[in-house]
Amino acid sequence: MSDVLKEWAAPMLEPLRGDIRVFTNGVRFAATVWNAATKMSEPPEVVADWLVEAAGSIGIPLSAETRELLAYLITTRREDYADDDRIVIDTEVRDGGDEYRITVASAVPGDAVASRI
Repeated sequence: MSDVLKEWAAPMLEPLRGDIRVFTNGVRFAATVWNAATKMSEPPEVVADWLVEAAGSIGIPLSAETRELLAYLITTRREDYADDDRIVIDTEVRDGGDEYRITVASAVPGDAVASRI
């Protein structure tokens, strides 16, 4: 799941490289977007609006450009990873020197055990 999240969220995460704290928060937010795209059946634009509103309610202002990126990610989640039912439970980012290493704990809803992959 770590490679899947890293690949899927690359358009959002690449601009955040350079500050591990910012990148880590981006990975956490990407996990939230993945989960929302997985569990919410509304159109991508509606889910993106909900995410932007939720982020704003906790003090993280997101732009219209971010909303468009979120709608794109939600669409690609549903199209390119349609057979992947996993949700993200936890994320960890480590500085690997020349790259950040992402570790993701995930589970399929209904499964009793989470996997850290």
